[in-house]
Amino acid sequence: MKAQLVFKIDGLLKERGLKQVEAAKLFGAKQPDVSKMPRGEFRQFSVERLLRSLVALRWPKGTESTGTHAAAVHLVDCRSAPIRWP
Repeated sequence: MKAQLVFKIDGLLKERGLKQVEAAKLFGAKQPDVSKMPRGEFRQFSVERLLRSLVALRWPKGTESTGTHAAAVHLVDCRSAPIRWP
C-alpha cells in the first residue's frame, strides 16, 4: 500500500512540475525526506503521513475539505482497478 501511495505522490509531483523543495514545504517535511520516497526509501513514512501528502497535493479533487479519509477511500476504491505502469 505504501508503494502505491508513493507512486501516486511521485506522479503528481512530476505532473505538476513541483520541485522537491516545494513539495517538502507543502508536506511540512524536509527535502531529503521527499527525495527518499521515489528511490524506494519510504519505510519511515506512515500510511497516514503519505495520505496527508496526497491531501496536500489536493488528490483526489475535493480532499482539501474532507481530509485523509477521502484520499484513503479513493485509494481503496482504485485498488480493484488494474495498475498501469508508465
